[in-house]
Order: sequence, then C-alpha cells, then structure tokens
Amino acid sequence: YFQTSSNYRSGGATENLGFNGTYQLTTVTPALRAALTSEWVLKAAVNVSRSQSRAFDATRVNNSVSSAEVGTEYGISFDYFDLIPEVDVVFPIDRITPNQDSSINNEGVFEGKLILGAQSGFERFDLFGGLGVDFRGDSRSNLFLWNMGSQLTWGKTHFGAVIRGYQSINDDKDVGIGEAGRQTTVLRVNAGSCKFYCVNPSLTEAEVFFQWMITNSWDVLVSGGNTLTGSNQANGWFAGLTIGYRFNNSPVPRKGIAPRKEKISVEPYTTQFKEDTNDGVNQDLFKPMPPPAPRVKKSGRMLRTQPQPAPQNDEQSMQNALDDAEMKIELKNKKGRRK
Repeated sequence: YFQTSSNYRSGGATENLGFNGTYQLTTVTPALRAALTSEWVLKAAVNVSRSQSRAFDATRVNNSVSSAEVGTEYGISFDYFDLIPEVDVVFPIDRITPNQDSSINNEGVFEGKLILGAQSGFERFDLFGGLGVDFRGDSRSNLFLWNMGSQLTWGKTHFGAVIRGYQSINDDKDVGIGEAGRQTTVLRVNAGSCKFYCVNPSLTEAEVFFQWMITNSWDVLVSGGNTLTGSNQANGWFAGLTIGYRFNNSPVPRKGIAPRKEKISVEPYTTQFKEDTNDGVNQDLFKPMPPPAPRVKKSGRMLRTQPQPAPQNDEQSMQNALDDAEMKIELKNKKGRRK
C-alpha cells in the first residue's frame, strides 16, 4: 500500500498536490519461486493493482491486472560472502494512453533489470546489498538501481532495515517539448501525483521489516517505510504484508535476497587456527596423565591393579632401571640390619 499527497520536484524540493489532491495505490502480488538447484532459482509474479486519485473535479479509480514479471537468480558462494546475479523482466498489461480517464496504476512499459546482489551472514545478523540497471522501453530514461540493508536474527524472528533507490542515467524522450503533455495527463487522471509516468524520475526510500517463521513452511513479513528524497517522483509512505509458504521446508529468504546456506562465524579465521608443535620439545610431556586404575576385589580385600606403564624412550628406560637397582639395594640393607 502506498499513499501520497505531494511530489518531489526537480532539485528535490517537495510540492503538495493541487487542491488537496491525494493518490493511493494498493497492489496484490501472487508470486512463485522454484529452486531448480541449490543455487539456481526461477521466479514469476503477477501484479493486481488498484489506484485511486482524488482531485478537485473527480475521484478516479483503476482496478486491473497491471503487469507480470519473470526472473531468475543464481547464487555463487565464496568463503565469506555470496554473489547473486539476477535478471528480471516486467511485461506491462495495463498500458498508459494520453486520453485515458482512469488513474495510472503502473509504469506501463517493458522493463528489463540486471542486478548483482551480495550478502554475508554472521552469527546473529546478515548484511546484504545490490547494484543494477533497469532498461525501460518506450524511450523512457533508464534507471540505476541500488539497495543495502541488514537483518538481525533472533530465534524464529528477523528484524531488518533497508535503504534503496534509483536514479535516471539518461534523458527521457519527452524531456523538453513532450514533457508538458505528460504532465497534463498526470494532472488530469492522477491528481498531479508523479508516482508513475513523470520524466527522468529519481528516488531514495527507507524501509524496516519484521519477519516471523511460524512453522517450517509458513512465515509472515510486515514492513513499512517512507520516501526520503527524489526528483520528479511521489513523496509518500508505504506498508506491506507478505505471507509465504514453502513446499520443501527450505530456509526463509531474507528481505529481497536469496537465503544463505551457512552462517559465517563472527571470527571467521579461528576455524583455520592450528598450534605449531614443531619446536623441538617432546610433546609427550604435555599429554594428560592416564586415569587411575580401577580397584578390584580379591580375597575379601580391595586391591589396586597396577597401571600399564606409558611408553618410554631409551633415556627414560635407563634412568628407571638405575632407580630400581638403588631401591633394591636399599631394601636389602634394611633387612640385614633387622637380623
């Protein structure tokens, strides 16, 4: 859900819609993700949208299947992060015409998106981000896409925040003479809101989200945010609710990015540590002492069995032999004195 009553004009300044106008957009998106392998995912979605504009002269509504999307992702894992190349294609179903009398509920042009995402997981939180380009049809300006965010995991819940945006990287075909015609259409059917169809748009927005994994198959995600700055775009707030179901109990994907298979330790290099024992010292001296031998019962008395001697080197064997000889001589002398 999105609602606005003002626009970002060229240069970033905000301007209220005329005559207390408002614009709101509600979109329901059934989507499907299919994992062909552990790295390769195919996805498809259909957008069913309802837009409503309130202007001084009328309230205009547009209910329609606005667009369809197909795409693919492929995860490439490295030691401490993943890369996720992504390709998405948007097919417009409800197109925009200059003489239409219903409000506008989508951009109305073909779009091809190339995105390179990255993510890194730690014990309790994840970092993710991405860069890409949105190539738009009908000679619209192409957009540079970016996003970055983090997510904290606590049991079966996830808390996160993301900041994202896009900037026009070339001029729209209607910049200049044709721009007046586009503005006239937007003013007439959209109460002047630049949510769609304005030339050379740019936008930055922030969002927070909460995700709860109810079971191994079901999860719920609640999100909300606000636009921060922009140019030739709508200034407003938005909220969302996503209900997800997984057929194969696969890991819960984080917001807008593929799930990582393994978490990375907060101290990743400790798993590669190995003590250097090649220092010339006999390491047998540092081995733990053997446990005491068990006591066994014999002739009504408890006697301690003799422990097995530990393996000894030549020097230790010779020293032990000398000690035994001295002990025997001392005992023999004591016996002689008793006589």
